[in-house]
Amino acid sequence: MDQRVRVNAVILVLLIILSSIALFLSSTDSSDTPDPEVDFTLSDAVDPHVRALADAIRVNGDVADVLAWPSERLIPQDYEGAMRSPGAVMAGQMANDLDRCRMVRELLTAVDIPSRYALDGESCWIEAKVDGAAVWIPTSRFDDESSLEMDGLTRALEFPSDRLHTLAFVEVLDSATEGAGNMLLEGPMADLCRGPTVAAYVDDGGAERLSMRFGLGDDQINVVGEDVSTASRHDLIIRHTRPDGTSTEHRRTLFDATASVGNQAPDADADIYGIWMGTHVVGEPYLDVEHDRLEGEVGEMNAGSSLYLRAAELALQTDRSADRLYEENELSGAFVYDELRIVIAALETRTAGVDGQTPSFDILANPRSVIGADDAPSIQVAFGWSDALTEAALFQQITGVPALTTPSVFEALFRQDPAGVSSRMAAMDSA
Repeated sequence: MDQRVRVNAVILVLLIILSSIALFLSSTDSSDTPDPEVDFTLSDAVDPHVRALADAIRVNGDVADVLAWPSERLIPQDYEGAMRSPGAVMAGQMANDLDRCRMVRELLTAVDIPSRYALDGESCWIEAKVDGAAVWIPTSRFDDESSLEMDGLTRALEFPSDRLHTLAFVEVLDSATEGAGNMLLEGPMADLCRGPTVAAYVDDGGAERLSMRFGLGDDQINVVGEDVSTASRHDLIIRHTRPDGTSTEHRRTLFDATASVGNQAPDADADIYGIWMGTHVVGEPYLDVEHDRLEGEVGEMNAGSSLYLRAAELALQTDRSADRLYEENELSGAFVYDELRIVIAALETRTAGVDGQTPSFDILANPRSVIGADDAPSIQVAFGWSDALTEAALFQQITGVPALTTPSVFEALFRQDPAGVSSRMAAMDSA
């Protein structure tokens, strides 16, 4: 009798252990393969450039053509982290896994197809729910392996924060110590580069402050800085921080009372800045969409929006000039954009007490990576000189006034070969 009781007890314990193991395995399997009804969703927003693409495809096609577009057009690019807006991916039609996937997820949202990310470090795939079934959507011309056949991937609707490039906008008054300043705004680069950035000095009950607007419509963010009415200098710093923790700061002095040239004092409603930012090539389709969305959102174009478009136009012109350098000189290799570009178009009073605004362009940052070329350093210098000449030429075309930012020696050196890189490289080599 005691022996039978002991056997039954052992059996009961084994059954309890087996039931616990089965329950554990069931819960683990459920987390690895989430319920598609929960985990396939539409994205929170659709970039205007992406929506314009979806609409254009469906003029002569259907949803199947929208699904096929990424695998027919997009190209992989090697860089770390998520930094490009979906509109930026479209403009250059190339990006890394993360940025391509975000663009494709918004493209699917534009045609009401829910989706999700499948992540493994820097690698990313898009899975969508089409006609009730989970399907893999290729995001480049070279994708050939479905994530649905892989183990160990993490399904998500957002990217991990440690994979994001970020931007911070900091104002510095007078000669603040290094690292000091007033943080105006900080956030993911891909989001803050989605739309126009406009800054202007405003009168706030006797205090003069820098007011900044990021984006448009429901996504618009407005921030206001500190009182600068008693300051002798005011700088705006745009800090780019990468996923690895390294950062680069870009500084634009908005006014300096001690300077003999440039803006010497803030002037409310007269000092206005349009800031274009991106990590991509700019084309006419991109500018067309930007113009349409600004005109639609604000009606008659205001000064800040017009300046933003002028800044974007200058970025486009520098792209064309860089392409021309390569084509006309048959240079080896190629160049790509993989860092933050910043172009500012401004109207400033420049001299305190003097009426009238002075227009200006600032190419604050316009880096390019040269790949596959033996003479990359000389090409980089040629790009810098080309940007300066392009900036001056566009300024003169718009205003009818010769630009003062290009040294006369540049004009003398390159008058006979303004679009060629050969003479510029020779000048660099002999410097």
